Amino acid sequence: WRDVTLPHDWSIELDFTNGATTSEIGHLAGGIGWYRKTFTLPPEMADKRITVDFGGVYMDSYTYVNGELVSRHPYGYTPFSYDITDLVVCDGETENVIAVRAENRIDSMQGTTSRWYSGSGIYRDVHLTVTEPVHVARYGTKITTPDLQEEYTSGQDVTVNVATQVQNDSEDEATVTVRTSMVGYEDESVLIDPVESEPVAVAAGETETVEQVLSAAEPALWSVDDPNLYNLVTEILVDGVVTDRYESRFGFRWTEFTVNDGFLLNGEWMKLNGMCMHHDQGALGSVSNYRAVQRQMEILKGMGVNAIRVTHNPASNELLQVCDELGLMVSEEPGLWWSDMKDQAIFDGSLEVMRRTVLRDRSHVSVAFWLSFNECIFTPEF
Repeated sequence: WRDVTLPHDWSIELDFTNGATTSEIGHLAGGIGWYRKTFTLPPEMADKRITVDFGGVYMDSYTYVNGELVSRHPYGYTPFSYDITDLVVCDGETENVIAVRAENRIDSMQGTTSRWYSGSGIYRDVHLTVTEPVHVARYGTKITTPDLQEEYTSGQDVTVNVATQVQNDSEDEATVTVRTSMVGYEDESVLIDPVESEPVAVAAGETETVEQVLSAAEPALWSVDDPNLYNLVTEILVDGVVTDRYESRFGFRWTEFTVNDGFLLNGEWMKLNGMCMHHDQGALGSVSNYRAVQRQMEILKGMGVNAIRVTHNPASNELLQVCDELGLMVSEEPGLWWSDMKDQAIFDGSLEVMRRTVLRDRSHVSVAFWLSFNECIFTPEF
């Protein structure tokens, strides 16, 4: 064992070899790697819900908590989470251990998992998330502005529809109120004052969606030249006490595709100067480091690039955050599947990747285009 800092890519540390299947993966081997994290939790966390959240592990991962296999995740680019509440000890003394086995078969015997450099290991961020039993569900906020173009161009206040999924992991029914507001992303200036929903009963072990209609006066639009951003702040109240606070980065913009004029952003014609970007950072490997991604995107934008196609898999959180902040439009691609698509299991798995990707990234203002099943092999029989 040795100490490493996550996120981490072990392939970039290895010697180059001709034993790898194809030069497109950079002649760097994969293999099997183990990660282990030891930590203690205080007694006050005994009544909380605890999850471990992975941004991505390449490629096939098995997660163990205190010696017990929690689950396997067989895809390297989608985020995943496990509720480990019942597997950890919260007494301030006992050491808990999370172990992850990451398998990336890149060799002449086993074949390759990609035809580009993928890296190996826990190459995206990991978080331990602790919440009260009643909280916002993972990716639990949906924000839409269905009449933005008409309302903004006519000088009206902009209607903001917010749907919040409230999850009750307690053993009792809870009466919940959702309080929602919107503030500036950097200066926290108030765009929408706090609005509270009517009380909603959420049964034990269930999830309820609370819908609200808000109004924003003269919001600043997001564009590639002026990427104005806001934070939607969601608070969950049970008996008047805030049990969860959840922030969702958001921006106001609309897009149009026209026959005669092509693409328009916020009513203005735009030529998309795009780049197809794999997720690696060159000599730094596949680690999704915020500053490395930011530097890469700054260089591209300085060249005149205004759009990024994520090739060929779901983007990292860091890339989408940077594109939101810098003003780069994103074409996101849920996955590249080489297997014959008449295989029902492969098809179902592809749909699940797409579903998770859209749920995670639907509020990113930079994501303007969605691609599906790039370079697949479809058959007439399916």
